[in-house]
Amino acid sequence: MTDRSAVLGALKTLTAELPADQLAWLIGELEGVKASAWARLTAAAVAPAPKPGLVDAAEMAGILGTPENWVRDKARAGVLPFIRMGHYVRFEPPAVIEAARKLRLSGSQSHNGQFCAPKKRMEKHGGSRPVSNECPTSSAAEGSKLA
Repeated sequence: MTDRSAVLGALKTLTAELPADQLAWLIGELEGVKASAWARLTAAAVAPAPKPGLVDAAEMAGILGTPENWVRDKARAGVLPFIRMGHYVRFEPPAVIEAARKLRLSGSQSHNGQFCAPKKRMEKHGGSRPVSNECPTSSAAEGSKLA
């Protein structure tokens, strides 16, 4: 590794000694280096590598960058694939990532980066009740609740 103060000193010297007509070029190159550094810095936080094997809902939520209850709700609705092992529910990250990608591409994403799948009619005690297919967090659904 290079000493940070040596790198900074070399940049300051270069800036002082470079002809004025080449300073715009230097600034452009530094912006490119800055963009690469930010991309490297944020890459791990944005897309953590899925670990091999099965994971629980909390780990799956961390991989997808969503709340744990979203993962559980979508699995319960049949939107995300899961494996039931007794009373445990586990997820295969590659399969869930692909399902979430398909869900997003199919147009089920209605707003604010939230994935919303159509709800099914629920039959209870021999009758059926209509169910709104609007996402409960959408502005349209909020407006209908207030009316």
